[in-house]
Amino acid sequence: MGENLSPKLRFGLWYDFRNPPAWHRPSTQLYCETLEQIAWADQHGFDDVWLSEHHFLDDGYASSLLPIAAAIAARTTTISIGTGPLTGFYEQYVTALKTLGKPTTNLQLAGGFFWLIP
Repeated sequence: MGENLSPKLRFGLWYDFRNPPAWHRPSTQLYCETLEQIAWADQHGFDDVWLSEHHFLDDGYASSLLPIAAAIAARTTTISIGTGPLTGFYEQYVTALKTLGKPTTNLQLAGGFFWLIP
């Protein structure tokens, strides 16, 4: 009696690494600062970080999530890393090397906290 069956409320972040002209800064700075924010969130108890990708946009929208997820995994210890649907080219995500190898490496770097949504 009194068992709490409600799911735990989770707190997370969503990043797309956009760099619009009005606030443009060097991409290296944008990525470094964003990775620092994610590491801070990990240290302060955030549960998840989600990434989205898009292609052929002028504002730097992330076009390859797996290297970004690996960089996050290398800087964090407990936060779960997830992707929105991968919109990349068919060959990029269908081969075993791309579809299984990279996410497996990310999973190892993330200590078991990596969700890939193909």
